Amino acid sequence: MDFTLSVDNRIAGDQLAAEVKAATGLAVLPIFLAPRTVRMDVPEAQAAAVAAVVAAHVPAEGKTAAVKRQLRQAVQGTVGVLLTDLTAQQQRYLLAALLFRAGALDSALRIRSLDEWLT
Repeated sequence: MDFTLSVDNRIAGDQLAAEVKAATGLAVLPIFLAPRTVRMDVPEAQAAAVAAVVAAHVPAEGKTAAVKRQLRQAVQGTVGVLLTDLTAQQQRYLLAALLFRAGALDSALRIRSLDEWLT
Protein backbone atom coordinates (compact mmCIF):
# COMPACT_ATOMS: atom_id res chain seq x y z
CA MET A 1 0.00 0.00 0.00
CA ASP A 2 1.30 3.48 -0.83
CA PHE A 3 1.31 6.25 1.75
CA THR A 4 1.77 9.96 1.05
CA LEU A 5 4.16 12.02 3.14
CA SER A 6 4.28 15.78 3.44
CA VAL A 7 6.50 17.92 1.23
CA ASP A 8 8.81 18.81 4.11
CA ASN A 9 8.97 15.30 5.54
CA ARG A 10 12.44 14.25 6.63
CA ILE A 11 11.72 10.81 8.09
CA ALA A 12 14.24 8.13 7.23
CA GLY A 13 13.24 4.62 6.23
CA ASP A 14 14.69 3.02 9.37
CA GLN A 15 12.86 5.50 11.62
CA LEU A 16 9.59 4.87 9.80
CA ALA A 17 10.09 1.09 10.02
CA ALA A 18 10.78 1.36 13.77
CA GLU A 19 7.66 3.46 14.36
CA VAL A 20 5.46 1.11 12.34
CA LYS A 21 6.85 -1.85 14.29
CA ALA A 22 6.20 -0.08 17.61
CA ALA A 23 2.61 0.75 16.60
CA THR A 24 1.65 -2.52 14.94
CA GLY A 25 4.25 -5.16 15.76
CA LEU A 26 4.93 -5.55 12.03
CA ALA A 27 8.43 -5.61 10.60
CA VAL A 28 8.18 -3.66 7.34
CA LEU A 29 10.60 -2.37 4.76
CA PRO A 30 9.55 1.12 3.61
CA ILE A 31 10.34 1.71 -0.07
CA PHE A 32 10.45 5.37 -1.06
CA LEU A 33 8.98 5.60 -4.57
CA ALA A 34 9.26 9.36 -4.74
CA PRO A 35 10.12 12.12 -2.27
CA ARG A 36 6.56 12.10 -0.93
CA THR A 37 5.41 8.52 -1.52
CA VAL A 38 6.42 5.45 0.44
CA ARG A 39 5.26 1.89 -0.17
CA MET A 40 4.98 -0.66 2.61
CA ASP A 41 3.57 -4.14 2.32
CA VAL A 42 1.20 -4.34 5.28
CA PRO A 43 -1.86 -6.49 5.90
CA GLU A 44 -5.09 -4.69 5.10
CA ALA A 45 -6.09 -4.97 8.75
CA GLN A 46 -3.06 -2.88 9.77
CA ALA A 47 -3.33 -0.23 7.04
CA ALA A 48 -5.17 2.30 9.22
CA ALA A 49 -2.59 1.98 12.01
CA VAL A 50 0.25 2.44 9.53
CA ALA A 51 -1.57 5.42 7.99
CA ALA A 52 -1.73 6.98 11.46
CA VAL A 53 2.04 6.54 11.90
CA VAL A 54 2.65 8.18 8.53
CA ALA A 55 0.13 10.95 9.29
CA ALA A 56 2.05 11.76 12.48
CA HIS A 57 4.84 13.06 10.24
CA VAL A 58 2.61 15.43 8.32
CA PRO A 59 2.45 19.03 9.58
CA ALA A 60 -0.71 19.79 11.58
CA GLU A 61 -2.36 21.84 8.82
CA GLY A 62 -2.01 18.91 6.40
CA LYS A 63 -2.97 16.06 8.71
CA THR A 64 -6.69 16.28 8.03
CA ALA A 65 -6.12 16.18 4.29
CA ALA A 66 -3.68 13.27 4.64
CA VAL A 67 -6.09 11.23 6.77
CA LYS A 68 -8.92 11.99 4.36
CA ARG A 69 -6.75 10.84 1.44
CA GLN A 70 -5.77 7.62 3.25
CA LEU A 71 -9.40 6.85 4.14
CA ARG A 72 -10.49 7.60 0.59
CA GLN A 73 -7.89 5.14 -0.74
CA ALA A 74 -9.04 2.47 1.71
CA VAL A 75 -12.75 2.95 0.96
CA GLN A 76 -12.26 3.04 -2.82
CA GLY A 77 -12.34 -0.77 -2.90
CA THR A 78 -15.93 -0.79 -1.64
CA VAL A 79 -17.35 1.10 -4.61
CA GLY A 80 -19.91 -1.04 -6.41
CA VAL A 81 -19.94 -3.80 -3.77
CA LEU A 82 -23.33 -4.89 -2.44
CA LEU A 83 -23.76 -3.98 1.22
CA THR A 84 -24.32 -7.62 2.10
CA ASP A 85 -21.06 -8.61 0.35
CA LEU A 86 -18.76 -6.21 2.21
CA THR A 87 -15.93 -7.83 4.13
CA ALA A 88 -15.42 -6.99 7.80
CA GLN A 89 -12.38 -4.88 6.85
CA GLN A 90 -14.36 -2.95 4.23
CA GLN A 91 -17.07 -2.29 6.82
CA ARG A 92 -14.43 -0.90 9.22
CA TYR A 93 -13.05 1.37 6.51
CA LEU A 94 -16.53 2.68 5.70
CA LEU A 95 -17.26 3.22 9.39
CA ALA A 96 -13.97 5.09 9.81
CA ALA A 97 -14.79 7.30 6.80
CA LEU A 98 -18.24 8.12 8.16
CA LEU A 99 -16.89 8.82 11.65
CA PHE A 100 -14.19 11.04 10.15
CA ARG A 101 -16.76 12.96 8.12
CA ALA A 102 -18.89 13.42 11.24
CA GLY A 103 -15.89 14.86 13.08
CA ALA A 104 -15.68 11.93 15.48
CA LEU A 105 -12.06 11.07 14.64
CA ASP A 106 -8.95 13.10 15.21
CA SER A 107 -6.03 13.07 12.78
CA ALA A 108 -4.57 10.01 14.52
CA LEU A 109 -7.89 8.15 13.93
CA ARG A 110 -8.78 8.17 17.63
CA ILE A 111 -12.41 8.67 18.64
CA ARG A 112 -12.91 12.18 20.02
CA SER A 113 -14.85 12.97 23.18
CA LEU A 114 -18.59 12.69 22.58
CA ASP A 115 -18.99 16.34 23.59
CA GLU A 116 -16.75 17.33 20.67
CA TRP A 117 -18.82 15.75 17.92
CA LEU A 118 -22.13 14.27 19.15
CA THR A 119 -24.57 17.12 19.69
